[in-house]
Amino acid sequence: MLSSVQRSNDESPIPTSSGFNKDLNTDANNALFELEKGLRSLKLGEQCEAIVQLSNKLEKYPFPLLVNSAFLKLAEVFRMGSNFLKLCVLKAIQSSKKHLDKIFNVDEFCRRFFAVIHSNDPIARSITLRVFGNISCIISERKNIHHCIRTSLDSHDVEEVEAAIFATKCFAEQSRSFASSIWQPVTEMIKGLVTPIDIKLKLIPVLKFMYHDTNVAKKIFAICEELLSSYPSHHFVVSVLNTTTQLAIPTLLHIPRQIDMLLRYTREEPRKSINHVAINNLLLLAKKTPHLWSEQQVQSLLEMGTDCLHLNIKIKTMNVLSLLASSCNCHQIFAKDVLDGLEYLTNDMSLEVSSLALKIKIQALLSSTEQLPEEHRTCVQSDIQTMLAMCCAEESFNALENCLSAMELFVKKYDGQSEELIAFICECLNNMNGECLLQVLHSLVTMATQIDGLCTDHVAGLMSLLKERLQGVEDKQQQDIIVGLLTLIFQSSYTFDSTAKKNVENEILQQLASSLTDHHMYWVLYRITRQASKLGLPNIVASLLKLLASKVASESLYFWLNSLQHFHEGESLLSQNTDSSNGKLLEKLSASHDHYQEGLTNLKAAITTDHPLYFQFKYARLRADTLRAYSQLLACCSVFKLNPPPSNAFIQASKTGQDPYQFSRVAVQFQNCAAKFSGVAYGYQNLHKVSFNADQTTLNTIRCLQESCQLMVEAIESLFTPINHHQQQRGSSQGSERSEEEERKISDNLFCRNVTKTNLHILQQLQNSKTEHLSIKNINVLTTIIQSQLNIAFSYPQFFYKRQQNTQIQLSVSPCNHMMEDPFLIHLNHQMTIKVEGVILNQPQSVYFRRASEVRIQLKMRPNDNVKNPSNEHKPVQVEDFVLKESTPPHYDFFSAQFLVPFKYVGRHTIKISTGLTDEHGVDWDAGPSYTVFVDVQEPGAHARKR
Repeated sequence: MLSSVQRSNDESPIPTSSGFNKDLNTDANNALFELEKGLRSLKLGEQCEAIVQLSNKLEKYPFPLLVNSAFLKLAEVFRMGSNFLKLCVLKAIQSSKKHLDKIFNVDEFCRRFFAVIHSNDPIARSITLRVFGNISCIISERKNIHHCIRTSLDSHDVEEVEAAIFATKCFAEQSRSFASSIWQPVTEMIKGLVTPIDIKLKLIPVLKFMYHDTNVAKKIFAICEELLSSYPSHHFVVSVLNTTTQLAIPTLLHIPRQIDMLLRYTREEPRKSINHVAINNLLLLAKKTPHLWSEQQVQSLLEMGTDCLHLNIKIKTMNVLSLLASSCNCHQIFAKDVLDGLEYLTNDMSLEVSSLALKIKIQALLSSTEQLPEEHRTCVQSDIQTMLAMCCAEESFNALENCLSAMELFVKKYDGQSEELIAFICECLNNMNGECLLQVLHSLVTMATQIDGLCTDHVAGLMSLLKERLQGVEDKQQQDIIVGLLTLIFQSSYTFDSTAKKNVENEILQQLASSLTDHHMYWVLYRITRQASKLGLPNIVASLLKLLASKVASESLYFWLNSLQHFHEGESLLSQNTDSSNGKLLEKLSASHDHYQEGLTNLKAAITTDHPLYFQFKYARLRADTLRAYSQLLACCSVFKLNPPPSNAFIQASKTGQDPYQFSRVAVQFQNCAAKFSGVAYGYQNLHKVSFNADQTTLNTIRCLQESCQLMVEAIESLFTPINHHQQQRGSSQGSERSEEEERKISDNLFCRNVTKTNLHILQQLQNSKTEHLSIKNINVLTTIIQSQLNIAFSYPQFFYKRQQNTQIQLSVSPCNHMMEDPFLIHLNHQMTIKVEGVILNQPQSVYFRRASEVRIQLKMRPNDNVKNPSNEHKPVQVEDFVLKESTPPHYDFFSAQFLVPFKYVGRHTIKISTGLTDEHGVDWDAGPSYTVFVDVQEPGAHARKR
């Protein structure tokens, strides 16, 4: 069965919404009570368990009141408890650092810890110093703690000194004043003869946090250079090199000087371990500050890599050059001599080095805005082919990855001039096996996604390779190869005509049914189904889903597969290229819409608490509404053709100056169609706003579908809205510019590119077919537009099948009530304070397409229709909404806001609190929950008057 087959990277065919607990209104005092109960226990194990579990409770209830109370209790346990309990408290604080700034009784919290620093037990003092280091973000400027740390550095107890060094690092990173006052004692201890060597080695990394003051940083650099000459031992050199590099990056001081020093140690130092440390620091500088490198330094680095005999160091050197080649100033620092040196390294004995050299050379050549001469392009293609063949022959996977990256860069820039290279790779696929074949297939799929018809001429060879590979499918790697190979075939046949595409699909179905079904590889079939659905191949999807529907173990999975089958059967009807008359097209649209309605019914049955399927239902229903709108519009066109205008209609219209159809029944029908398309476009817009967790390709797909509907609205309205030629040209050119820009943004998706090209063609048709009055010619153009839109193979994007990011908001509103029958009672002359708190929950180990930078909270109060004025006012009631808005940045995923709500009328009021997110690019998303509070406003003394 499908649910019992081993699956990787996916847990269920149905995309899961969330595994989080959605009830955040549970009283957090229960968690505090459990902590108090555990701390008061007489058993040491229960006390430790209560302390250790605190971090989990704070993740579930990260409210400031709970955080403050819990940490104060921990501080009291630390003050009174044994050293073992002190260690437990230390571990709890280390795992809950992000909640420390929610403590508002910082003085009391710090005082309880500070009481232990004067203990006679050095272990207790050491633990206290480490606690101070972990909470330094909230007590960084307290002078008494600074003094304690400074005093502990002179202690005779080794544990206390090491704890003081840890606290020094933490406070120097947080406090400018502490760093300015401690650097001299630290350097004196490092230079001092009485300081043990191991303590000196632990003190040197403290210096990397002295970046607050430029003058201090310069002095630290000078001291570190003295240490390098005074202490040439391995550990000292390694520690000093790491420290100076990490100090140079935030201060931007001595970056070129640091690079020269690291190059010298890499080139001249005979100890290989120090060479590795120096090259690792160069790698860090190339990643953080590539714009500060010079041409001479790049040349020196290349010469060092060329002359180096140690393979690992040579590979790391090439990695540094690769980072520099991908930077913005690549064309300035990679001179001709460097390119010649890279050409020499492409013949290195190590395939990994030679492939990296080839990749860097191609990066440097392509960084220029000028086009490469034809002979240079031919040489580059020959180098890639040679390198690819060598990597596959030797099965060097790292080298193959570098070679494929270089090939992708080249093909992306010269897509129309790489046929020979692509043909060579497709011919080599028959001779590849295992991981090499999988890597090459993934690279080809990536390029085929960006370039139309990349492997169109090689589909026959790919089909023969598929038939060969289907012989043994038990291996997991072989299954991945089959999925990748079929994806490439789907992409390559995307531009085929209907007959050729149908032949390819029938051959694929025949091979899959005879191979994968016999071996019960149902999960592989489902993966293939998803790929075919994304690429708009409904015939394959519908046929495979018929095989899978009876192989699942649960009812929800059965209805999920059934709904997909009905959706793609409907799309399959539209893809049939039979009679293109309006009547036949209407029949296909009606049948396809019926299939979608059946699919939506099955999709509702597949909904569970773990799988709400909100996006899936909205996306499919919008497609059904779109098909219904096309059907209505096509019917209107047929009605117009059957009832042509009378011969004298336009003569009378020219005398009156009005369009003969402006107020007719035909115009009303067309306007209803435009309203239908406008509603669908608005639905796509709302779906885009709530899809915060969707990948960018899915969002581009939704945006393209929305633009197609908006274009249909403009096409219909242009029939009855006369526009002068100048305005028409201006509007059409603006639409073309927007579409071209969008095409550049969505160039990584076949469906979006196809939709964009079709929309551009429709705009051109509308521009050329504009007439003074509505005519049969306009209707024929509109019918052609409908057919061109329906000829686009519909795509179900990645987010429809798989949720890779799972970011959600959980709200807690106080005061709160859930029932309208039990509202809050409040006097008219009082104001109501509403506090909104919440947590942004992110699923662990998920992909992040965007992050929340702000949480938008809106409070909207709406009085009921039967509200009244106070008894002392006789003005008529004018009911209007009262709206308050606030944006708050989340702090470690926690946010809070408060609203003060006044009341003007007596009676029932409904307060709705809704939330949304703003990502790091400033885009607003309506991806948050809402909450409703019911309030009953009364006049003072109302009860007395009733009595």
